[in-house]
Order: sequence, then structure tokens, then C-alpha cells
Amino acid sequence: MQVQFADKDVKQILERVQKNLEENSLRKLVRFSLEGENLVLIVSKLGKSYVTLSSEDSQEGGLIFSVSHEKILPHHKVLKPMVIGELKKVLVKSGAIVLS
Repeated sequence: MQVQFADKDVKQILERVQKNLEENSLRKLVRFSLEGENLVLIVSKLGKSYVTLSSEDSQEGGLIFSVSHEKILPHHKVLKPMVIGELKKVLVKSGAIVLS
């Protein structure tokens, strides 16, 4: 998955994503944290899975986040398509353009 935001302030991006996540069915299952300039998606249900979205500058002046690392528990793998689908909705509502 790869998404692009027009702005470069990772903390503001995280705040918008968290706010919109609260309005989504994922709110009980997923949360985000900040690790340097990277966003970390944490799935918590009978253990924790992690997906790191690394940031890089886009040519348009914003930031592009791409999955750079995944540590997914076996029983979370069945949730992955649903989580990715809902997560894309949250990210778009937060101002992202889904690139892949």
C-alpha cells in the first residue's frame, strides 16, 4: 500500500488519521503511532501485529507513505483484506490519495 498526503507535517497527518479512525469500525482493532517520520499501524486482537509506513518526500511537495515492514500474526492475516480496505477509507478521509 502506498498513499500520498499534500502536507509534510507527519504529526498533523497522524492527528487527522486518528480522528477519522475514531469514526470507523476499525477503532476497536487498530491504532497508529509515530516512529520518527514513519507511521506505525498496530492491530490489537489476541496479540499485536505491526505495519510500518515509511515516509518520503513527494515531487509535489507532500509526503508519500509506503509499507516498509510488516510483522503480522498468523491469526491476523485473515483480517488483512478487511483492515486494508477500511484503512484506505480512513486515509482518504484524512486527505490521502491512494497510489496503490
